[in-house]
Amino acid sequence: MQVSEIEERMIGLASNVIGRLAGSGDPSGKEIMEVVRAYIDVHYAEPLSLQAIGERFAIHPNYFSQRFKEKYGESFIDYLTATRMNAAAKLLKDTDLKVHQIGERVGIEDPAYFGSVFRKHYGETPKQYRERTHSP
Repeated sequence: MQVSEIEERMIGLASNVIGRLAGSGDPSGKEIMEVVRAYIDVHYAEPLSLQAIGERFAIHPNYFSQRFKEKYGESFIDYLTATRMNAAAKLLKDTDLKVHQIGERVGIEDPAYFGSVFRKHYGETPKQYRERTHSP
């Protein structure tokens, strides 16, 4: 085993321990998963990943992923996607922004990918959703 591999494993173990301590010993009584979920609710349009959340909250990404799913019954990525799609639906309904602009505002730069994710989530394209729900 190389020194870099050992160092990487040690960092992972330390992050896991810190994550466990943060999840069980918060003096304010707020569980770390609730704090992270609130962070996602505000920062959903930013590039978020398991790694980014792990670094931000000193939680090992695998530990965070497991705990999040246990607590909320859905994966981090499913929650993030749903949050983004709910925000997109509101923008489609309440604004005249172009579809690609809405995708960018909710954190999905690629218009084709945004359309695909939206359709999978709502069962219709962003344009169809807007035509059905838009309030002038």
